[in-house]
Amino acid sequence: MSEREIREGLGKLSKDQAVVLYWTLQGKSPDWIAREILKKERKTYDYHMGEIYTHLGFTGKEHWTVKRDRLIREVYPIFSEFVKTKDDLEKWQTIKYEYAKVKPPQEQSSIPEEPQIFIKDETPASGQKQQSQTQQPRQPTQRKTSWPLVLLGFGAGALISCIVIGVIFTAFFRNRSASLMPTFTEVPTSPAKLENVSTAEITDTPRIIINPTPTLPSNLLFYDNFDNGISPQWEQIVGTFASVNGRLSVIEGQPFLFRGKKLAVMKIGDNSWKRYIVEASMYPIYGSNSNCMGDGIGVSVVDLNNMLFFNLGADGNNWWEIIENSECKTIEKSYNYKNYDAKFLGVRLIVDNGKFTAFVNEIKSSEIIIENDKFKSGGVILVASEDSDWDNFLVYPIP
Repeated sequence: MSEREIREGLGKLSKDQAVVLYWTLQGKSPDWIAREILKKERKTYDYHMGEIYTHLGFTGKEHWTVKRDRLIREVYPIFSEFVKTKDDLEKWQTIKYEYAKVKPPQEQSSIPEEPQIFIKDETPASGQKQQSQTQQPRQPTQRKTSWPLVLLGFGAGALISCIVIGVIFTAFFRNRSASLMPTFTEVPTSPAKLENVSTAEITDTPRIIINPTPTLPSNLLFYDNFDNGISPQWEQIVGTFASVNGRLSVIEGQPFLFRGKKLAVMKIGDNSWKRYIVEASMYPIYGSNSNCMGDGIGVSVVDLNNMLFFNLGADGNNWWEIIENSECKTIEKSYNYKNYDAKFLGVRLIVDNGKFTAFVNEIKSSEIIIENDKFKSGGVILVASEDSDWDNFLVYPIP
């Protein structure tokens, strides 16, 4: 598919479709898009499950990364032949950066600034004469030429040109080392350089701005940034994970332990891990989970029925749960509510000989002490739903 065909396809999008495409290409989540389009405040966290997918032409619950892929391939079929592989997506950057500029989406028009390239075809199927008239540009009205004015204009132009040339030569001989900048010529950017521009340079993607790659300790127990897939050191318990755009996403979840909600679970480490720190980045899409194992991290994992679990919610709720002998109990005094940034939650859990401390976005959330020797060591599990993405998961000993 040629660049012209892509441009023509973009020109056929409605204003609403163009805005959705603009936001989607910048990595906005369905929740964010839904709130912007539907103009609803975030009082409940399930309204978009029907309305936004209906708005975009989807049915059922699909993970947003799959939805975004389908949005390009199916809802806007003009891209189906162009965007098939990762290499195609890199080629797409040239058009993407030209179309999705730094203008706010409210100012982004579905009719681009080059109407001679972006053709909006509104011609009915019947009516060949009307089609011909639509495609042919209107000819300007011819007027009689005023020769005296033409000669006067020519003379004035020649005089101005002589003055400009004189000024340029004067400046040149006064300072031979000075280089003259072209007035009307813009140095073009090669397509190769444009394709390699990071998305963070034109968007506010929280993964780059809010959560830069962490400084890794020298004595790491484990680290996975999911850029090159999922580390083989993970032990997958239930569900199916995948690395999507450098983040960990749940492709298919299954009911797990206390939750009827579909989850995916992976484990790392063993009972030799005693005093350690866990850090991870969570990108939630919906609100918080109910009690007993939602999105979160389990530490001091003796087995799947015995551990301390930190439950993390997008709306700011977070708390510790103790899971012992297959029974789950919320530690009430650990319950905390903060108005965190709903786009990003940076988690740090400190496991120190029965004392468990949690930080969220560098704010101390809670600290509990469990006087039970079996929770003084153990590995780590990651529990995720289709409502969140994860990144930069690392474990290292307490200094």
